[in-house]
Amino acid sequence: MKIKIASLLLCLFLISESLAQKRVQHALVFDGVDDVVRCQSNSSTNLNKSAITVEAWINPLDFQFEPKLGTIVARHYEAANRGFSLAAGGSGQLYFGVFDDSSAEITTAANTVLKNTWTHVAATFDRYVLRVYVNGNLTDSLIDSTAVGDPGTIPLTLGNHHSLDRPFWGSLDEVRLWSKALSASEIKQAYKSAYCGFLSDLRAYYKFNKGRAATRNSIYFRIPDWSGLKNDGVLYNFKLDGTISNYNWGVYPEQIAISHNDTVFACDQYKAPSLTTTWYNSGVYVDTVYSYRGCDSALNIVLTIANSSRDTVSVRSCGNYTLPKRTQFRECFWSLHRYPEECGGLRFDFNAAG
Repeated sequence: MKIKIASLLLCLFLISESLAQKRVQHALVFDGVDDVVRCQSNSSTNLNKSAITVEAWINPLDFQFEPKLGTIVARHYEAANRGFSLAAGGSGQLYFGVFDDSSAEITTAANTVLKNTWTHVAATFDRYVLRVYVNGNLTDSLIDSTAVGDPGTIPLTLGNHHSLDRPFWGSLDEVRLWSKALSASEIKQAYKSAYCGFLSDLRAYYKFNKGRAATRNSIYFRIPDWSGLKNDGVLYNFKLDGTISNYNWGVYPEQIAISHNDTVFACDQYKAPSLTTTWYNSGVYVDTVYSYRGCDSALNIVLTIANSSRDTVSVRSCGNYTLPKRTQFRECFWSLHRYPEECGGLRFDFNAAG
């Protein structure tokens, strides 16, 4: 038997490729009537006697007549007056209160936040001082030693109070709850950034990046908690259609990227994991993909490109022939008819020789 092996493709490396997800930045728009997100609150958001930071991006469409009536984030057991609440209302004022039978409450000056304007708001309590920040800057403070009381089984809520009628009217985005009082520099960083990975003091984190902006989203009635502590939220009373009481476009904070080094060997070319470019030469490249945790992953890719080669080999055999990849020709011949990929996609010309 004479076998002529033509167009033999030799390459020593395997190509690995991952798909990137398309990034979206959505917010949740509350109707100011009865929309509320109730979160599956476990002990991680029960900050009994703990320091605390509450932060969010807000874009009010209008204000309730008192600052405390436009709830942004709360876990407040009103009957026993325990827990905390962050709200906006009145004449553009922010309200922050911590409760443990007694109350420590702070309300900022008028026009601290404006209608139809995205504003980052944050409130901290280190068990001695309440502080309120707007767009990363300290706006007001109050000395008080009232603790954050135990709210029991009352859930964490977004956009409304658990049992009182205190609805927020407008968009919320990047809502975060911490079990420490962030410093002024940390607030400045938080104001600009979205977080990736698990942070020990981050107790709840809602990005609202599901669904599609201002269109029908009836299947997206749950929102994940990106802190990793499984305080996922469930949407109640939302229409999930149109521009209000639904998902819509949100803010675009800077992504704190997860950096990863990757060594890649490829034949002839390599398509970037983000699918945005193809490289044909060896080198060191940087690519950015959207990670499964909803943030950027910065990939530092050390790439080696090996050019493929073709050759023709003439073989004369009086029986079976073992290919260079250690597969017998007869087995591979039948395999090529049934499953071409099993022999690497090689093409063979053969002649029987007596």
